[in-house]
Amino acid sequence: MAMTANRVSSTETTTPANLESFVRALQVYGDLAGSEAITRALVAERTGDRAGAIFWLDVFSEVVRDQAKQTI
Repeated sequence: MAMTANRVSSTETTTPANLESFVRALQVYGDLAGSEAITRALVAERTGDRAGAIFWLDVFSEVVRDQAKQTI
């Protein structure tokens, strides 16, 4: 799956490995990684891609967890 794609394939499953790979890829955005994930979730939802929106919300949750661990 390409990072530039806003859509997530309907056959794609939300596995820890998938989430982790996207969380790592989003790190290029630095402290804006969470914003990027939530923006992608919004775009997916607004274009009718509910599965994609859920996926990006899961990615957002992981990014926020990782950022919280770093500040503790």
